[in-house]
Amino acid sequence: MRVQSVPSDGLVPVEVNRYPVPLHWAGHPVRVHLRAEEIVLVRDGEEPLHYGRLSGRHQVARWKGAPRSLRPPGSRTSEGPPQWDLAYLGVKGEVEVRSLVCYESIATEVDR
Repeated sequence: MRVQSVPSDGLVPVEVNRYPVPLHWAGHPVRVHLRAEEIVLVRDGEEPLHYGRLSGRHQVARWKGAPRSLRPPGSRTSEGPPQWDLAYLGVKGEVEVRSLVCYESIATEVDR
């Protein structure tokens, strides 16, 4: 058995393969139990996850639980569309407006 922290993608590396866990486990320690035919991942207060041990290399085990949310529970959700920071435009300056003819002439020169 060994203890390791769950990466932010929720895929625990074991040997050269990866095993999925619920995304809210990210950043928390899990105990990894290696058995002959099975990998068991245990987080305190949660049901252990059992996976058949993958025989290949660089494989990802198939998630068998409920669909995993891309946002961990309790994360902030966006309220409305993104807002532009007008001060950012002052820092970067104005964008030069050019005719499309300018770009067409450059493209034809490259084709020659």
